[in-house]
Amino acid sequence: LRAVPANSVFAYEWKLILPPDSSFTPPKIDTIILPGTPVAGVEVGRKGNLFVNMLTDKGCKAQSEIIGVGQLAQPIVLAGEKKSVFCDNDNFTFTTIDSVAFKYRWKDSANRNIILSETADFQPKVAGTYYLEVYNKCGIASDTFRVFQILPSPQFGILTNGKRDTTVCLNQPYSLLGPPGYVSYNWAIQDLLSGKDTSISAGQACPADSLPVNPERSYRITLRIKDRFECENEDSIRVFVAQCPAQLFIPNAFIPIQNPQSPEELASKNKLWFFDGYGIASVKWYIYNRWGEMVASGNSYGEPQSPQDGRGWDGTFQKSGLQCPTGTYKYMIEYTGEKDNVTKKLAGNLTLIR
Repeated sequence: LRAVPANSVFAYEWKLILPPDSSFTPPKIDTIILPGTPVAGVEVGRKGNLFVNMLTDKGCKAQSEIIGVGQLAQPIVLAGEKKSVFCDNDNFTFTTIDSVAFKYRWKDSANRNIILSETADFQPKVAGTYYLEVYNKCGIASDTFRVFQILPSPQFGILTNGKRDTTVCLNQPYSLLGPPGYVSYNWAIQDLLSGKDTSISAGQACPADSLPVNPERSYRITLRIKDRFECENEDSIRVFVAQCPAQLFIPNAFIPIQNPQSPEELASKNKLWFFDGYGIASVKWYIYNRWGEMVASGNSYGEPQSPQDGRGWDGTFQKSGLQCPTGTYKYMIEYTGEKDNVTKKLAGNLTLIR
């Protein structure tokens, strides 16, 4: 570094403000050249803030502006494990001492006059030998990378009920579908409003090519998959949630099973009569026999966890517990929609089969 103007009759006092050793120690001022030495230039070998005091032959003194002095590291390429087989979306992996201070040149080893890339990350697209130069003002370092094979990464798209980006109703269950036959699936759901991962399988591995979701808000949903060659890829879609009019799905027949024994009977959803839906704020339902007598009632909907939870009918008189005979019964449902807050009534027939 040199001071301007440089004059042989001036005296120059160079000083370097060294950075503190820690947050608890103040900066130090180091005098590089003793006062009175008539040198207008100086070599600096340490980081810090540099300034110079100039003393004229008439006894006048002036101080220069303070400039920051950094240090450049010698270029070096620290290659990790040198892979010979790459996926088509893999980058070469290596580290440098100070990547900000370096520049890069990727070349084909067979023709080093052609620069393929001047960024730190480089994706090889064809098999071959690649040559990397890392350089700055202090020097240059290089290394060679050999690629024998490029494997295709998984190509796929998530579907939501057969569609891409879509709008679904609040609390209306739907399924996310990915491609079958891969080694691992990782589903992540991000709240579009806050940008935060939600608690619904956020960042958790889900060993399935589909993910059931019951939406409460709009999401960005990402699926990352891996194949048997360790190649990975990901896709994401947006699912927007809207407040929809109430809708009910009501079966018209069922076969009650009083004491299920087999795995099939235990798993059967047809052993109880119940209805499902979405957009429903509150509900009451009633079952009547052919003589108009109420045999069952409840105040909830959805798949029952037990015959007594108010969501479904097991085919018995609620008061006595006696079995109702095979026949046609009438249901009446009174429900209020979340969107319009309007109460409506819906009636129909259902068949009990024994």
